[in-house]
This record gives sequence, structure tokens and C-alpha cells, in this order.
Amino acid sequence: MDINDGSILLELISKLGDLEWKKYQNRYPYILINNKLEIIERSSYPPFTSFRFKNEKAKIIEMLTQAISSYQGDIDWVLISTKREYGKGINYCVLTKYVQDKKEEIKKQIK
Repeated sequence: MDINDGSILLELISKLGDLEWKKYQNRYPYILINNKLEIIERSSYPPFTSFRFKNEKAKIIEMLTQAISSYQGDIDWVLISTKREYGKGINYCVLTKYVQDKKEEIKKQIK
């Protein structure tokens, strides 16, 4: 991982415990185009960092939640969780509050 690709938060989180699964919005992914790998610029895509610990510890989640909610910057961030539909564990995602609010808005419109 290159910290300039959007993975720096995952790098930090992985130091808090072993991760079973991880995903993030890569700012400069390699995409296969015409049988050739090319770097695509995706900084206009909403950033997110998703992960699941192998052995989740409530204290670590509490610390992450506190750190993310107390962050003071131009953009508000949230930590959301989703129980896995199949299998054990909880998936977590750090994303902008704006994107989370839009997701909730859409859910209400669908119901």
C-alpha cells in the first residue's frame, strides 16, 4: 500500500489488530484497459475505508469511534457498522457524514 493512494487510515487501523477483511477507495487504482494496466485518477469518488477485525475488541472500536467523532476538520466523518449477513463478525466503514446522510435519505425514500 502506498499512503498516497488513500490507504493510510487502513494502515493505522491494521496496527490496532489483525484484519480479516479490508477495502478502501483507492485514489489511483490500476485498471486493465486494452490489455494494459493503466493508473486511473479517482479522487472525485467519495473516500471510504472498510474493515473487519479477526478478533474484535470492544475497546478498540470504542477508541476508533471516539477518535473519528472528535475529529475537527472541513469534513465530518463517521464510523458505521454492519453485521455480516453470512458468517461471523461485523464490518466497519469510515466514510464522510455527507455520504452516510445521503444513504439514509435514499433508504427512507425507498420505504
